[in-house]
Amino acid sequence: TPNDTAKLRAIIGAYHTLKGNAGFLGFEKITAAAKQIEGYLKSLLVNEELVISKGIISLIYYANDLLKSLVADYKQNRSTSIDISGLQQRIAQLSPQMEERVEHVAAPGDIEISGYEALKLREAKKKGQTIYRVDIQFDAEWKMKSAGAFIIVRKLGLIGEVAKVVPPIGSKELKATSEVHILYVSDVDKNRIAEIANVAVVVSSVNLS
Repeated sequence: TPNDTAKLRAIIGAYHTLKGNAGFLGFEKITAAAKQIEGYLKSLLVNEELVISKGIISLIYYANDLLKSLVADYKQNRSTSIDISGLQQRIAQLSPQMEERVEHVAAPGDIEISGYEALKLREAKKKGQTIYRVDIQFDAEWKMKSAGAFIIVRKLGLIGEVAKVVPPIGSKELKATSEVHILYVSDVDKNRIAEIANVAVVVSSVNLS
């Protein structure tokens, strides 16, 4: 039905799971596409009087077809040349503010946030939560950067919400770097967050700002 947000939340959960699994495996385009559609659908839930229009349903079908094609391509070739830009374009047609970029979060290695990510941060502030930038330095002996970042994000997700990871999990940039930066929202004590993020063997240092 047009007001069935329970089903919409279930769909969002499926996209979230796909995004996490694809990120862990390094399937960048699946991760990016799943994140885009998940982010847009989550932004709709802010509206308590949400009506799920034909345009939203059509977008979900389009995203599903795109993701199925990506999964099939990665399964066969371990890579893909499929263009995923059409998904963001369709999202922008329904909600132009989702394409906007807002001010950077200051610090070394700026974190640029999208319209959806800015929305999440505004909602967090309304709830009285604190927004952190968590800078993680990988242990010199730890080579599996995506797996390490995935472990950290999963642990942090238990006591707060990860708004963004830079470089993205599964990306070539992450594999080539020794650090990862996380935009994080939580009402948990700063020292507790640092303790949870400081995963033995994986992490050499954690800094919160």
